[in-house]
Amino acid sequence: QGGSRGGNLGFLEVGHTSADICCFLCFGATLPRVEEQKISRSIYRAEAFVLETIKTKMLSKWLWAVFLFSILNTVNTSHNGNDTEDVMHYSCQGGSREGMYGCYDTSNLTVQEVKDIINNITERELALYKAINASNATATKATVLQPILDFECTQSPILWSLLLLKDVAVNKTMRAAVASLSSKMAEYGAEIGFMKNVFNKFEELNSSSETWNATSEEARYVTRFIRDGLRKGITLDAKNQTILKALKMNISEISTNFSRNIHEHAENLTLNASSLRGMSQKFLNSLPKDAAGNYLVSLNSRHYNAIFYFCEVEWTRKLLFTAWSNRGQLKNNSRLLTELTRLRKEMADILGYRSYVDYETEVLMAKNSTNIRNFLDDLAAKLRPKQRNDTQEYLRVKLQKCNQSNVACSKEMQMWDFNFLINSIKETNYSVHQEVVKQYFPIMTVKDKMFEIFSTLLGLKIEEFNQTTWSDDVTSYQVNDNKTGELLGYFFMDLFRRKGKYSHAAMFPLQPSCIRPNGTRQVPIVALVTNFPKPTKTNHGLLTHSEMKTFFHEFGHVMHVICSKTQLSAFSGTSVETDFVEAPSQMLENWLYEPEILKNISSHYQNHTQLPDDVIKAIIQSEYVGMAYKTMAQVMLAMFDQGLHVNGTEDADKLFRDDAKFYLNVTIPDNAHYAGTFGHVADGYAGQYYSYLWSEVYSADMFVSEFEKYGILNSTTGHKYREKILEKGGTRDAIDLLIDFLGRKPTDDAFLKLKHLK
Repeated sequence: QGGSRGGNLGFLEVGHTSADICCFLCFGATLPRVEEQKISRSIYRAEAFVLETIKTKMLSKWLWAVFLFSILNTVNTSHNGNDTEDVMHYSCQGGSREGMYGCYDTSNLTVQEVKDIINNITERELALYKAINASNATATKATVLQPILDFECTQSPILWSLLLLKDVAVNKTMRAAVASLSSKMAEYGAEIGFMKNVFNKFEELNSSSETWNATSEEARYVTRFIRDGLRKGITLDAKNQTILKALKMNISEISTNFSRNIHEHAENLTLNASSLRGMSQKFLNSLPKDAAGNYLVSLNSRHYNAIFYFCEVEWTRKLLFTAWSNRGQLKNNSRLLTELTRLRKEMADILGYRSYVDYETEVLMAKNSTNIRNFLDDLAAKLRPKQRNDTQEYLRVKLQKCNQSNVACSKEMQMWDFNFLINSIKETNYSVHQEVVKQYFPIMTVKDKMFEIFSTLLGLKIEEFNQTTWSDDVTSYQVNDNKTGELLGYFFMDLFRRKGKYSHAAMFPLQPSCIRPNGTRQVPIVALVTNFPKPTKTNHGLLTHSEMKTFFHEFGHVMHVICSKTQLSAFSGTSVETDFVEAPSQMLENWLYEPEILKNISSHYQNHTQLPDDVIKAIIQSEYVGMAYKTMAQVMLAMFDQGLHVNGTEDADKLFRDDAKFYLNVTIPDNAHYAGTFGHVADGYAGQYYSYLWSEVYSADMFVSEFEKYGILNSTTGHKYREKILEKGGTRDAIDLLIDFLGRKPTDDAFLKLKHLK
């Protein structure tokens, strides 16, 4: 019946006209949280129906725009316990603490509901851009920029928290279902990227940024939008845009399949006791057996690393290396990688770049493939003399061990020899036995001590709280400023391995730092996902020194996000150049080579004694054993990536074998398809694997020039680091952040010194 005043044409119940629809949808944004969930559930389902219906009607441009902006109104905010603005995503109840807007307790969500919510958000984003694209009005901040910024800020928590299920959900069907949406999301992203009128409106905004008093972040966002539009091919003709869209969709689909083929590989190797000579009895006891009493070794990273470091039988190490290299080969991952590089080359050609690397690095610190090649060549030249001398020593030790044990082995160094021999030298020369050392580092003790270290350094207070999540293994933490009490953010820890889970270690952003439409700050939330041993009555969750480095490294990413204070979600936390993003994390690894830190975090799992001083000294000294090889191996992998994405290849396996021979002087067997298991070059680090070494140069400079100089627990230096690096996120170029922090341009002197390579 409309409203009680003139001009109110909509219904408050069920309507059928366009005005009714807008009114009906806005009602979904104003339901109090105390209403029964079935009401919001009905509105959610009805809205999905109406959205699909109205898209098929012939609507005027103005009505289309009005409708789509009404959609935006229903999703501008998500609710938590104190928020009644939005219940459109009826099963996403937020978190148990203030400012948690995502879906963390997914126990009440079906697979279809998760897919529906993700699809709903992506469709709304597409609808928003269509509305802007359809408008002929003059571009203003209120009609163009702000709706996009608000959508990104408020919808990311829901979307990101559900997309995480692809990697952590206990239910295999849920993991597969979420992964299956990547192609559709890529399709929508490609469509948005080619909306020419949206691009034109941003150019219009850019030319008038002074008149609408843009903040520095808003101005940066606008110029980045224009830059990225050009890189997406917005100025291409229709034919080439169609080709580019198809290329991007194919690349996304193949990348997803490549990663899934590796993660879901479930092969076991069957080995007898003699094949595992050198392995500890504790390790053997942890392995299942078949009916004949043989051990079943899985291809998870923990079994792989343990055998590579400790197994005395070369045949076993070779067998494991080959099996590890072939994890994705049942689905022909090497062919998929070759196809990916071909598609990426086509994409670079259409966009006018010399190579895919030049396309990717144009917006990074390196700027182009020539600078990367020069960087890697220069580093390789500095490493070569020591690497060759070290390799000769490794070969001598290998042949000596073979003669002593009367076991057949090859007469040359092989890829599967290095870790074993480096570890053997450490044990012999420095008495560093990892099985003994890790008894002092139970994971829960390390975690608590790590919290203490970085709370002191960065001025934080970290406390655990209860939150139901995707797994019972997950623990939840709140972070506040320890002086002001200001809430900084939250993080989850999913530390222990389980079947089907993401098989490495990574930090996943779940909610960005940004200013919400109501003017309040949205704090960041992240998940730290690792595959460490879970403490039990018989297994105390003991960490090797290498695993602790991984822990500290990934926690560095957590701190980068949690400490960020950005206006816009686009610049939150680790939204920095790829060749800088690892630097804050790599820097935190250095604390594990400081005597007072190792002493402080050690506590024997039985008697709680600390690590003896002589062992601490040996651990630190032994770190440099194999450093030249390890660094050269990173150079080799980076050069393999460059070879794939600069010159291209018809045979990724052959290119990998050639690079291994040139840089490491090892021969990779023809039946080992390591290229097909190198996930970095199939996914987010394609053309950018060099960035690990590149950023390590900067991390070393920050550590040596500031923390080593003024004290590794100096809170003044820590506050400076938090303020000038972490809080800024991607609001400024990384080189400017470094210069501001260091007071000068960075160099590689500290890197070579820190690694004992100079």
